[in-house]
Amino acid sequence: NRGIQSSTKIEELYDYIGPLGKAQIGSLVILSMLNLLSAYSFLMAVFLLVVPEWKCNADKICSKDLCEMPRDDWHWIEKDRTMVSFFELQCDSSYAILASSLFFVPGTVVGLAGSGYMSDK
Repeated sequence: NRGIQSSTKIEELYDYIGPLGKAQIGSLVILSMLNLLSAYSFLMAVFLLVVPEWKCNADKICSKDLCEMPRDDWHWIEKDRTMVSFFELQCDSSYAILASSLFFVPGTVVGLAGSGYMSDK
C-alpha cells in the first residue's frame, strides 16, 4: 500500500530531523506574531470600506437613498472617516469598493509568493 510507505518515510524524516528545538520554537513564535500583525490589514478593509453616516442639507428634501438625490443635497457627517467618503465612492462609483476588496487578497498572495521567492535567492 502506497500510503503506508509514504507515512513510514515521513516518520523516518522526523527521526532524522530530531525533536523541536529552542531555535525552531523561537522562529515559530516570531513568525506567528508577524502573522497576527498581517491579520490587521485584512480587517482594515472591513472598517475602511463601510459607508458612513450622511445627512441632508438644511434646505433640501431628503430621500432614503443617496443615489436618488443630487450630490449637493446631502453631506457626509464625518468626511474623512472612511475611504467611501474620502474618495466619494457612492452610487456610480460604488464598484470600486468591491474591486478593492477583490484585488486585495490576490495582491497579497502575489506579494507573499514574490517575497518568498526573493528570500530564497
